[in-house]
Amino acid sequence: MALSVSSSRRRSALSAALMMTLGTTRIAYVALLFLLLLAAAANITHTLLTHRTRSLSSALYETTAADTTTTALASSTVAAAVDEEKPQSPLLHVHIVVVSSGNFINNYAAQTASMRAYAHNHGYNFTFLDPHRDVPVCTRRYPTDFFFQKQCAVGVFLRSLPPRQALMTLDGDVVADSPDVPMDKWLRDDDDIVLYERDWSYELAAGGTIVRNTNFGHEFFDHWQNYYLHRPRGFSSADNGAIHLAVNQLLGLPMEECVSMYHNLVASVDNLKPFYEFLACTRRQLGPPRRWPLHFLKTGQQGSFVWWPRYHGSMFDSFMVERRPGGPIPFYHGEKAKSVKEILDIYGFEFRLEGSSEWTQDESVVKQCAEVP
Repeated sequence: MALSVSSSRRRSALSAALMMTLGTTRIAYVALLFLLLLAAAANITHTLLTHRTRSLSSALYETTAADTTTTALASSTVAAAVDEEKPQSPLLHVHIVVVSSGNFINNYAAQTASMRAYAHNHGYNFTFLDPHRDVPVCTRRYPTDFFFQKQCAVGVFLRSLPPRQALMTLDGDVVADSPDVPMDKWLRDDDDIVLYERDWSYELAAGGTIVRNTNFGHEFFDHWQNYYLHRPRGFSSADNGAIHLAVNQLLGLPMEECVSMYHNLVASVDNLKPFYEFLACTRRQLGPPRRWPLHFLKTGQQGSFVWWPRYHGSMFDSFMVERRPGGPIPFYHGEKAKSVKEILDIYGFEFRLEGSSEWTQDESVVKQCAEVP
């Protein structure tokens, strides 16, 4: 059955159809323009984030798709969108600080010589600190715990540096086993605080911390040292347990449950279950390795804290791998061999004094390289 309409109704129908067509076209144009703007914005954002994060993301070692920890670090780096206007510090303004005391100074001469040679090879500053000799105020403030004396001494030294210069703290039992690997990977993003996850547990390692001379660096060390007064009766791993609370405090994370667990550590080192339960509490708050933005409310200053996943920090524990020079990570930690000869036998290190062409394993030369008194 054919339908017909009068000419006036037809004109009205055509007019309505035309208006509808024009309206639809206008909407289509607006939608297209909106999509083009979105695409342009996405491209600009991608370019900015790629420029900002290339240095850290490209520095990650090659991993499989199943390496979710590394993926978490890379993705959170992009998401953090760190302030583009923060000035970059020259990579050579680095201070390697080794802290040791007592008999360990002589026992660890080969380790110290390797670290001093590493710093010399890369143009880094090298400082050896004995809290008892160099910063006695720290031994008076923390008389019963060398590890808190160490963090106190490093905090004092940090404040003596020019603004934003970085220091890396190393224990006396660290060996620089990869002398050709610089610290660029862990310094180039100018983070205020850089930590790493221990390779055989989920602890944040207290050794190998990288901190810049900023308000955030000062606040971090102040929080950390204050836990000396709150140490529990049981095993808490000294500064290594306290660093987890100091980090949570710096980041403003919920702490009540974890602090309660810390205060209630009464078991000895023979029963580590309570201590690891405490660590698990702090890790639940921290989440996976990533970069955290920092804000200093008093001044409006912006900063950043990053912690690297296991096997991606600048150091790992020596008992986890075959001891040998070389590799992408510069430092072995926990090398507690009791003599210079043992270290030289394990690593095959040779040393020579400046001005001399003779490479040697002579213990007197090693001690001169370490500048052991």
